[in-house]
Amino acid sequence: MAIIGLLLFAGVWYYFMEDEKTIGIYKVYYYATRCNPDEFSSSFSELTLTPCVNKIIWLEEISPKLYKRMSWTPEYGTKEGTLVRK
Repeated sequence: MAIIGLLLFAGVWYYFMEDEKTIGIYKVYYYATRCNPDEFSSSFSELTLTPCVNKIIWLEEISPKLYKRMSWTPEYGTKEGTLVRK
């Protein structure tokens, strides 16, 4: 029974394994076993339509040395985050 549980856990872990790739200003988090990251588009709207993309993060400049952290997820869409000084 324990072996079946471990195999099931390993299968679920493998299916939901994530990786990240930087595309332009975007940091894209995706399910590594479900797609090829070399085929990702650099367009934000096309990235949001890619089924294996889990999250996209980027910074928007508000003023010199002040940025707003933005994120996109399929469940919640685009959200504003914290302010970042650079």
